[in-house]
Amino acid sequence: NYDIVWSFQYSLCGPINASAGFATFLWNTDATILTGGGIGRALSYGPSTNYTGFNNVSALSGAVLGIAFDTSGLFATTGNGFTTGTPALPDSLIIRSGMNYLSSVQLSAVDTNFTLLSTAEEFNTLRFNLTNAGQQLKIALLDKQSMRFNEIYNVVTYLPMLSTTQYRIGVSYASPVSGNVKAQLQVKDL
Repeated sequence: NYDIVWSFQYSLCGPINASAGFATFLWNTDATILTGGGIGRALSYGPSTNYTGFNNVSALSGAVLGIAFDTSGLFATTGNGFTTGTPALPDSLIIRSGMNYLSSVQLSAVDTNFTLLSTAEEFNTLRFNLTNAGQQLKIALLDKQSMRFNEIYNVVTYLPMLSTTQYRIGVSYASPVSGNVKAQLQVKDL
């Protein structure tokens, strides 16, 4: 019965039609060594099964949850090592449990602030709250004027969380997107 709350500041810049984005993920430190997965549609979270010079790059070891902000929407699709998925929705917020597809929504339906900029000078802050031992995920964006977090997405997850396991948070970008990340992690005992 824990809340796991993590947040980070981020900036995104690149061509407006870039097939890119970033993913934040929760992973099990009891698993094997964390290794970066495939690039492109996997946003380094999933494996790559067919990439020139890097065939069969494994996925992130011990990944429990992956949350992608994806300009192409391909993080939601099957292929490239993913076994479950749905048709791509451009500019999407996509959630996976391990390699299993959970949820996808176009960002325009939840918030319009996820955009690629020409420079990385503008920063946004996202907060992720995994509640009640992995049964619900809440995602909120900081309003810079009021300095309050506004919830942009809420989804039931039913993740297989283990109370005896330690978890860590990671963030990965997919080229040609670049930017900056500063992450924090808190665990709250309910």
